[in-house]
Amino acid sequence: MHGFIKKTQKTPVQEIDVAVKRMKGLEIWRKEQKMGV
Repeated sequence: MHGFIKKTQKTPVQEIDVAVKRMKGLEIWRKEQKMGV
């Protein structure tokens, strides 16, 4: 994770927004997996 941040210091806001959405999507997916939906 730290290497990723170092490589992308000039990351466009749009890419950050997409990354945040992916992180949230993963969290929701993990919760569903635990609940067994």
